Order: sequence, then C-alpha cells, then structure tokens
Amino acid sequence: MKNFILLLFISTQTFAGFGPKSDSGIRGKAYKEIIKDLKTLEEKMPRYVKVIKYGESAKGTPLYVTRLGTPKPGAKTVLISGATHGDEYLNIADRLPKFFAKARRARSAHKLVDDKVIYIVPIFNPDGYTKSRRENSKRKDLNRDFPLPSQNKERLTQNETKYWVKFLEKEVEKYNLDVKLSVDYHCCYGALLFPWSYTLDITLDPEDLSKHNQLGELMKDEIDNRYVYGSTGQILWYTAAGTSKDYYYDKFNALSVTFEGEYKKEHLKYEKHQKWWMRILKNL
Repeated sequence: MKNFILLLFISTQTFAGFGPKSDSGIRGKAYKEIIKDLKTLEEKMPRYVKVIKYGESAKGTPLYVTRLGTPKPGAKTVLISGATHGDEYLNIADRLPKFFAKARRARSAHKLVDDKVIYIVPIFNPDGYTKSRRENSKRKDLNRDFPLPSQNKERLTQNETKYWVKFLEKEVEKYNLDVKLSVDYHCCYGALLFPWSYTLDITLDPEDLSKHNQLGELMKDEIDNRYVYGSTGQILWYTAAGTSKDYYYDKFNALSVTFEGEYKKEHLKYEKHQKWWMRILKNL
C-alpha cells in the first residue's frame, strides 16, 4: 500500500516519508517509520504501551503489534488491525495507539480505556503495503487465510496470519483475556460488515445480531450516516471464506466487523473515528 518515491529512481522506494497512493487513495508513511513512531510512544509511556514483534513475513519483514494496557484475567480485550489488504490503507489504525494513550491520561476518558487491553496491528500486511498491493509477497490474500475452528478449517498458510493467530491465542490463554471486539479496517465501500462472510445462508443469532447492529448505529451516528451495515453477503453480495472477522467471532464469540472506509476521504474522518471508539468502549 505504500512505498516511497525516490526522486529520480524507483517509484517504490522511500522518499520524504510518503508513498504512492493505494487503492484507498490515501498515502502514508513507510512501514519502518510507522513502527518507529509506535516505539517512540512506547518510550514515553512504557507502563501502558508495549510494541511487540510477533513474527516475520516470508520476506523477513518484522511483524508488530502494539498492546495498550496491562493484560490480566478477565480483562475486556479489543483487537484492531489495518492494511490486511496492503492497498487498503486508511491511516486510521496506525494513529489509534497514540489516541488511546492520550485518552488514558485524560480524566474524562481514563476509565473507558484503563480497564481494557487493546491490541493494534497497524499494518497487518507490511509487504503488500510497501508494494501497494492487495496480497502479501507470495501473492496470497491474507483475509482468506484465517481459520474457522468450528468447521475444522485450519488455513494459516501464510506467515502473517500464522504468527498472528499463534501469538494472539497464546496471549488470550496466558492472561485469560475476554476478547470482546475486533475491527479490521479496509476500503472502500462505506460500510460495517458482520460475520458470516463465508456464506449467504447463515445469519447471526438474534442477540449477537442486535449487538452488531448497535455497533453499526454508532458508526452511522459518529462517522457517516450514509454508511450501511450488515453481513458481507447482504452488503457486497459475495462470499469470502477465511476472513479475520469470521475467525474472531467463531473462536472468541466476539463482536467482529470489517470497517470499509470511503475512498480518498476516510483519513479525514479520523476525529470521528475517535468519537466512535469512545462510544464503543463506553458500551463494551
């Protein structure tokens, strides 16, 4: 999704911290710069922010997650990711660690974040991001490579998904975390997509559907009332097996959604996303 333009040479190399536009129409910093910023945040707030390397891509690119908060038994846990499709960068997930860190210091928001553990993978597919490409370096779609435990679908053929799932499940087991919510940021439709992605025939049970609908209404209230919500099949009229939200919902029974941002404009709504997240945490 982003590389950096070297003034006279290769269009995919670093220059001035900006890269070519992705399919989202939004540019961002080099992957190394994004991680550097997160590590700087960790240095400033070491008791709250921890940047963890959880694996490497097939190309050897380090994979990082930022953990906000102290894991402890029963802690309400939130999972956030961006650029699972490397060319769908929104410049939202990578900025949220700093926002949550500031919120923890603010009297008005401290309680909303202090009892939560938030894991943020800012760039889930760094090699695809660097090449402005949907797939990873092996030309595999990572959002078709997550397992579905209830159907014995293992998948996990790619390093990015394999290392992440192994790390996450180990964290959940080690600290007895209560995974409540996952949001995977994508582009570009203007929608909140619910499980199940792999079928048009199965819907959520009424209680879970109601909770997902509430999340969708909060999105419309705070981000854009033109946006729609529902299952992938209902909104996009296709099925997709192996998505992250199906895995999180199946494995942890968590509220699990894909956020589809608006082309060229979603990064301009960052403050609206902040308000959305504060309302989410208040109701979690």
